[in-house]
Amino acid sequence: MRDFFFRKKLNRRQRYAFAFFVEKASALFASVLAPIAKSGLNRNIRKVVMAALIVCAASGMVVPAQLSRVSLVSNYPNPFDSRSGCTTIVYVLETEAEVKVRIFDLFGNQVREYPSRWQQSGAASLEWDGTDDTGVKVARGGYIALIEICREAGRLLAMRKIGVIH
Repeated sequence: MRDFFFRKKLNRRQRYAFAFFVEKASALFASVLAPIAKSGLNRNIRKVVMAALIVCAASGMVVPAQLSRVSLVSNYPNPFDSRSGCTTIVYVLETEAEVKVRIFDLFGNQVREYPSRWQQSGAASLEWDGTDDTGVKVARGGYIALIEICREAGRLLAMRKIGVIH
C-alpha cells in the first residue's frame, strides 16, 4: 500500500470515513476488506475491484486505475463544522496535469482559490478549513468545490457540494 491512509471520526456513533490507495491489489487486500464490510463498520463499502488502484471512501465509490477523466472521489466530513475542523477533498487524476481548485458559494461568488499546481497521476487531496481567501470564516451553508484540470488536450472540470455548519 502507498503511505496514504486516513481515518476520521464522522459522528458520535463511531462511524468513520477512510480511504486507502493500493498500487498492486491482491487477494490479501480483498480478504482484509471483506470482514470490515461485513461487520458494518462502514456499510458503504459494497465491493472490492481488483485493479492497480483502488479507492474506497465514505461515498462507497470504488475507482479503477483506468480513469477516463478526473474523478472527484469525496470530501469528508460533509457537512463539516468550520469552527473545529476542516473538510478533506480527495480526487484522482488519470494523467499528470495542472490542477486548480476553487471554492464557490451557491450564488457563484468565489470564496477561496488554491494556487495552480502540477500534479502526477493518481490520488491527491487538499484540506479546506472553511475560510475565504482573506482568512475569514465563511457563513454556514452550501458551497461548491470546483477542480479544474488543464492539459494539452483541453480542460476538465469536477464539482462537489460541501456543507458548512457552525
